[in-house]
Amino acid sequence: MDREEEIRLIAYQIWEEEGNVHGLDADHWQKAELIWENRVKQRDSSMGKKPAVGKVAKRKKKNTK
Repeated sequence: MDREEEIRLIAYQIWEEEGNVHGLDADHWQKAELIWENRVKQRDSSMGKKPAVGKVAKRKKKNTK
């Protein structure tokens, strides 16, 4: 799903939550853009985290003779 489509869905959800009031589409779109941007920032920051670094225990080979 692309950016505009995601924002459109968010704006529609806002419109529904605010009682389906017509004439506020620009306001709903602006709110939706802010929500979308925040979601992207959160997604990017969570993906940018480095995994915890620790020593990996070496496994000893069992002698199977």
